[in-house]
Amino acid sequence: MKHLKSIKASVVMLAVLIIAGIFATGCAPQQKKTEEITIGVLLPLTGELASYGEPLKKGMELALEKLGTEAGGQGYKYTPVFIDSKADPKIAVAGMQKLLSVNGARYIIGDVSSSTTLAMLPIAEQNKVFLLSPAASAPKLRGISRFFARNYPSSVEESIDAAGFIKNVLKKDNVAVVYVTNEYGLGLVDMFEKKFSELGGRIIIKEPYKFEESDFRTVVIKLRQSKADVIYLAGNQKEMGKFMKQYAEAGTAATIVSNIGFLEPDCLTVAGQAAEGVIVPVPYFNPKDTTMKGAHAFGESYKAKFKEYPSLAVAVGYDSMMLMDKAIREGSNDPQKAAAVIRNLKKYDGAMGTLSFTDGDVSVPMVFKVVKNGKPVDYR
Repeated sequence: MKHLKSIKASVVMLAVLIIAGIFATGCAPQQKKTEEITIGVLLPLTGELASYGEPLKKGMELALEKLGTEAGGQGYKYTPVFIDSKADPKIAVAGMQKLLSVNGARYIIGDVSSSTTLAMLPIAEQNKVFLLSPAASAPKLRGISRFFARNYPSSVEESIDAAGFIKNVLKKDNVAVVYVTNEYGLGLVDMFEKKFSELGGRIIIKEPYKFEESDFRTVVIKLRQSKADVIYLAGNQKEMGKFMKQYAEAGTAATIVSNIGFLEPDCLTVAGQAAEGVIVPVPYFNPKDTTMKGAHAFGESYKAKFKEYPSLAVAVGYDSMMLMDKAIREGSNDPQKAAAVIRNLKKYDGAMGTLSFTDGDVSVPMVFKVVKNGKPVDYR
C-alpha cells in the first residue's frame, strides 16, 4: 500500500514539474531566429556610367551599416552581392541569372541604365522576384510590372520641364536636339519633342549619336548650319563632355539645356570651360533644408562622418537599400508583397527627400541649375 502511495506521489510530482516547465517555457522570451536574405545589386562599377554606380553603391553600404546585422530588429540579416553590370544589357542579364541561381537572391537592386533594366525585367517577372531600380529613368519603365519600382523619377519629368523652361522662361522657339540612341536618350527626346511641340515650339534639327561616342565633329557642323536658338542635349556624362569641348572649339555659341548627367564630374571635367552656362533640370535635393527631415538627418550624419554633404547619387543609393528593407519587413519576406509595399508608398521620408510612389514610379519636385565656374548653382 505504501509502495502504491509512493508511486502516485511520484506521478503527481512529475506532472507538476511538466506543467511548470510548459508554463515557464511559455512565459520566457523566445529568441527569434535570424533569417539571412541575399540582396543582389547590379550597378555599372566600371565604364561610362561608373560615376553613377560608385556613389550609389556607397549609399547602399551606408544603409546596410545603419541597418546592422538585425535589420530593423525584425530578425533579418542582409547579405549584399554586388555585380558590375558595365551598363551592358547582356552582362546585366548574366549577372541577374547568377544572382538568382547561384546566390538565391529574390530581391534585386539595379540598374542605372534603362536599357539594362529593361533587359532584366522579364527575368524578374519569370522568377517572381522584386526588382528595384535606383536610377533607370526611361519612360518605357512606367507601370511596366507589378514586380518593379524605381526610387528615382522618370526622365518624363525632366524632359517636360526642360521643354517648358526653353519656351516659357528662355522665350525661344527654334531648338536643335542632340541625343544618345539608347533607351535613356530616346525617352528624354520623345517626351521633350512632344511637350515642346504642344507649347508651340519647333524642332529644326535632330542629331543622334551612339552610346560612348567621342567624335562629334559632323554633328557640330550641322548645328552651326541650323542656327538654332537653343540646343537640347540628351546623353550620358562623358559623351556630353566631349561634345561640349568640340562644340566650343568650333566657335559655336548657343544656349544649351541638358539633363542631370551633365552635372556629373565626368562631364564637367572633360568639358572644362565649355560647360559654363549650361542649364539643367534636376530633382530637388538639399540636405541643408531642415524642412526635409529625412534628407537633413542623412546629410548631417554623412557630413559628420565624411566632412562633406552627400551627393544626390549617394542619397538615392541609401534610399534604395532602406526601401528594400522596408519592403521585405512589411511584405513578410514575400517578393510580390514586398513590391506592393513600395509601388504605391506615400510620403516616405528618405535621404533624397519626401518620396511618393504611384504604380512603381516616384515623384519629386524639380528645380533648375546652371553651371558657373565649373559648378552647378541655382538658376535665377
